[in-house]
Amino acid sequence: MFEKILAVIDPIAWGTHTHVLEITCDLAQKYEAEIHLVHCSQLIAQKPENGPRTTDLEKFLIQGTQIISDAVETVRIFGCVPTNCVIANGEPEEELSNLIEKTKADLIIISKGNSEHSEVYSILLNSILSHNDCVVMAVPGS
Repeated sequence: MFEKILAVIDPIAWGTHTHVLEITCDLAQKYEAEIHLVHCSQLIAQKPENGPRTTDLEKFLIQGTQIISDAVETVRIFGCVPTNCVIANGEPEEELSNLIEKTKADLIIISKGNSEHSEVYSILLNSILSHNDCVVMAVPGS
């Protein structure tokens, strides 16, 4: 049924992150599917009062690498090994759509988060559903 699963790792919804990965591994094992992990964030450029616009790319990459490393460790605890891990920098809707197309994912597993982030979640979910032909599973927040 599913051949390629894209699990979206969202540090805002970190409380449900383990549950997203548990479901991902359960389905990957059942269907012998590939697992693709993605952490998608937008690096915001900061412009000091005096001086050029700068970004803290190194800090962004360190944080993203730690988030993905933690996710890989969790996936391994559940008995799986991810096929691919991606740290994406850009508009989450665009980055996820590109990754869905690139990986040919047929299932996206994402955390619904909590009520504080429901607007962001709705925008992201609508974008995924309107631009891609895949199943989306939203794991409820705590």
